[in-house]
Amino acid sequence: MDKKVKLGLEHQLRVLQPLRQLELLYCAFDLAEKDLTNYIGVPICMEHCGRCCQVTSPDVWEIEARFLVSSMLGMNGSLSQIKSACEGWLLERNPELKTYGLTGQLSNEQWAKMQPEVDFLLQNYPCPFLAEDKRCLIHFARPVVCRCYGVTRMASRICPRPLGKIESEDIRAHIAPDSPVGKKLRAMLWEVLKSADSVDWAWTYFLPTILYMILEPAKFNAYVADGRIATAKILRLRTNTAILFQDQLNEIWAGEKPPALVGGEYV
Repeated sequence: MDKKVKLGLEHQLRVLQPLRQLELLYCAFDLAEKDLTNYIGVPICMEHCGRCCQVTSPDVWEIEARFLVSSMLGMNGSLSQIKSACEGWLLERNPELKTYGLTGQLSNEQWAKMQPEVDFLLQNYPCPFLAEDKRCLIHFARPVVCRCYGVTRMASRICPRPLGKIESEDIRAHIAPDSPVGKKLRAMLWEVLKSADSVDWAWTYFLPTILYMILEPAKFNAYVADGRIATAKILRLRTNTAILFQDQLNEIWAGEKPPALVGGEYV
């Protein structure tokens, strides 16, 4: 076999492996949701609700954006709609987002000053993939942070779904992190991230940001160069700020703050 061909095949296999592992993780989360739904007797998520999507813009690992793009190949209409949603989110102005034009590696002090703007995106800024009819445009390939909500971490009080068996307003059913299923999901996630890191896809971004970077790199770079995108929207981190498991949420409830956004950079 020609050396270049062999190297090309080896690279393809290295790229396909984390994507396949992520697909298996998604299936495992879906199965966990189905089992939990059957146990409590009510759906974990109500159709055409979108309440949680109205108050957060999801942050994801790059591998998840790559998976979403690969899942959409050949879906020209959907792809165009996704690109438009990403572009609108990136260019939308909001008075809470005051910083523009910063790029490159930032100091911990600079990160600390940006924290309120990042928190605003994570906690008070709607997801651009929520359609007018409250349907998720990317539901078929939605990221872990969406799949875990109400499954491996309790949904918040804003969730309007009916209470199921054994539930109360304060305690919603969920997969415990120290249960066999919880341990399996966490282990599978860790394997995905190790595999993704081997192809440099383990960075964390806001989902619209990394999707637009992949789908429209020239336009994205031009917008960044012109200072048209709020700096908080173009961060990338080696750690993910999403709350994926109940023990992470318990730490916040106990008064322990989530890790500060340090050691990252802007694209």
